[in-house]
Amino acid sequence: MSRTEKAKERYLLIFLSIIILALRLWFISEMQGPFVFSDQVGYWGHAANLNALPWQKATGIWYSYGYSILLTPLFWISHDMGVMYKLAIVLNAFIGLAGFYLGIAILRELEVNVEAKTRALISFTASCYSAYIFQTYIAWPETLIYTAILLVVWSMIRFCKKTTILNMLIVTVELVALYTIHNRNIVGIIAFFMILITMVFNRKVDWKKVVVAFITFGFFYLINKVARMYFTELMWGVDKTFGSNDVSGVVDNLKTALSSMGGWTRLVQSALGKIWYLLTSTFMLGYVGFVFILRKIAAYFRAREKKISDTEYAYFFIFLLILGTVALNILCVPGEIDYSQSTRLDVYFYGRYTDGITGLLIILGLVSLVKVKDFFLRETIVGIGSYCLCAGTLYVQLRNVKDYWINSMQVPGVYFYPEFTIEGIKGISIIVLCVYLIGSIGKRMLPRKSNKMRENMVMSVSIIMVLAFWIIAINGIQGCIISGQHWGGYYSEIYEILNDNSSNKIFYLPDRHNTRCVLRTRAVEGQFYYDSTPDIDEENYFVIISEEEAADEINFLSKDYYVVCHSEELYLICEGEQLLQKLIEQGYNCQKIMNYSVEKTNTGIQYRLKTEDMVEVEKVFGRSLFSFDNIVVEENEVWFRESSNINLLDDMNSDEYSHFNLSMDILMENEGNAEIVNKWNGWLDDMTFAFARHQDEERFYFNICDESEQVMTVSWELETMPNGEWNRLQIVYEEGVLSVSVNGKLVETKEYENNAIYTSNQMIKIGGGFKGKIKNFEYEIY
Repeated sequence: MSRTEKAKERYLLIFLSIIILALRLWFISEMQGPFVFSDQVGYWGHAANLNALPWQKATGIWYSYGYSILLTPLFWISHDMGVMYKLAIVLNAFIGLAGFYLGIAILRELEVNVEAKTRALISFTASCYSAYIFQTYIAWPETLIYTAILLVVWSMIRFCKKTTILNMLIVTVELVALYTIHNRNIVGIIAFFMILITMVFNRKVDWKKVVVAFITFGFFYLINKVARMYFTELMWGVDKTFGSNDVSGVVDNLKTALSSMGGWTRLVQSALGKIWYLLTSTFMLGYVGFVFILRKIAAYFRAREKKISDTEYAYFFIFLLILGTVALNILCVPGEIDYSQSTRLDVYFYGRYTDGITGLLIILGLVSLVKVKDFFLRETIVGIGSYCLCAGTLYVQLRNVKDYWINSMQVPGVYFYPEFTIEGIKGISIIVLCVYLIGSIGKRMLPRKSNKMRENMVMSVSIIMVLAFWIIAINGIQGCIISGQHWGGYYSEIYEILNDNSSNKIFYLPDRHNTRCVLRTRAVEGQFYYDSTPDIDEENYFVIISEEEAADEINFLSKDYYVVCHSEELYLICEGEQLLQKLIEQGYNCQKIMNYSVEKTNTGIQYRLKTEDMVEVEKVFGRSLFSFDNIVVEENEVWFRESSNINLLDDMNSDEYSHFNLSMDILMENEGNAEIVNKWNGWLDDMTFAFARHQDEERFYFNICDESEQVMTVSWELETMPNGEWNRLQIVYEEGVLSVSVNGKLVETKEYENNAIYTSNQMIKIGGGFKGKIKNFEYEIY
């Protein structure tokens, strides 16, 4: 290679490296801290404990410590989680960059005879896989796993070519290290020893090396066991049982699945969903890469002389690694699901456990476009048929599931739309099939002997794929990661005060996992009690409680306690003049707790703390308050900004009522659309009413649902209730007549055949883009 060509290759590598880093750091300014609380706090917790910080009991389940060791030095730089989290993202970005260079090295070791720029583009495309960009912004080990797998593959190829003890020990140590990052990587260890034993039977290595490998693995396995005991002692003070991510957990899942017909059904669904995800997220390149591996293995079995070459050993290892990883992911099947309740469906599409080998499949898929010169119609038909089977079966089985949710963190490769839905399976599948068909036709049209045209095709495919991966990653990051950042930054100023006063104890009472993790990662140095309320004799402390457990835990309300802030799930309470004064100086509205109330609901009895503002709000609306946000109460008037809302409790749940009355004094300041009062559920057979302002149509609308599940609508002009003026609104439904009166004057009426109306136990929500004031609110139904 000439000096000019080497310079061009070097400049291309630098250019692609910059793009990789740019894509992985594009949104770094938006990242404020952890938000996948179970996983991220588990990894940060080990790192914090290694730095002698009091993070005991920060998480309830076991997480491997391999990635945590890389996070440990970040605590030497800062104890501000906002800073440390950004540093973790930078670390992930450079780990991903290392994967780019390892991909190129693997192609060299496999002796893939293509130009240097083609090798670089192939590895670059795999490095820009949408899930890898997505996962860079999360402080968990996925980026590290992908890069470590490439490192193991590269070392394994070198060992297959030169079977020295040193090369064998390098692979063994790397596999053990990969296992310490996450237990699911045990498939790499199994694949290695299967290849090693095959080499013994083929007399490529002797038994002594196998014994050395087993002893080495056993030695490091014992070290890993001791390290796990050490970390569990640091975190919990006792030995800890491990969860379903461990090997025994997978075996238990498999036993449960095979013990019943329902288990077999879930196993098939798991296989279809996870294969569908893998093929979809790679635009079928994963399928093309897997077929390429199968061809390599089939060529060996078709050969007359069954002698395995060095690279064939490597391909066998890659095949076992890919097959084992996919199989392990499929075996992580869910338990029995009750579809009558809110159902978590990402267990059928869970891509996290296969993402580690997805980049490898993309690399092999692009190599296939260059090196496999023939067009195989059978391969295309099988690919289309298999994909349609997965997509069609899943859609038919799951399309009638109404109340479901998907953990977006586990399906980052299919964010073709702003969010992934069951209905989206059709649209996404059509897109992927079209891409695959166009690619197959394009390959068929290429001249069989034109290597240059094939490499140019790979260059074009690489550019298009990277753009597609980036668009999908953007959708996922904006729809999931950035939107989840409010947990980390919502109370950041308060947590800074806690860190500045870390000598004071912070008492966490109930087991509210998200609350505990947010507090733990923000008040990095804070001293915590995680158990039941101790005898409190400190002058200044915080108490974190949940509303429904308030009465059971707060038994010392004879003192003066102040609510610093609260949400629908938690209260942050302060006692003591020193901290209270600092919070007031920071501009926080610290309200004294008045008492707690007992509320009887359909789900049982709940206990709720009340503050002065809550008492005043309940006076205005005449109902018990569940939560409120960003409102002001003055002289029995509730002021709303466009971001304000109030949630009132309501236990009415029947279809036997025939009388409805909603009335209020309302002063509106809105110029646009506004949702004013809402008690509306998304399903047609469980809705009550909604009152809204529509600027585009210049009308107010009120909707109500009758016993035949038909929506009754009445509307009236905006000028009937002019902005900036108090208006008395009354909406009545009685004996089939729905009428609206403003300031005592009837402005609209409609008659309906049915007399009974539906109500649900939805809370009554007031506010949602509404700006203005409300007083004298009345609501009754009978």
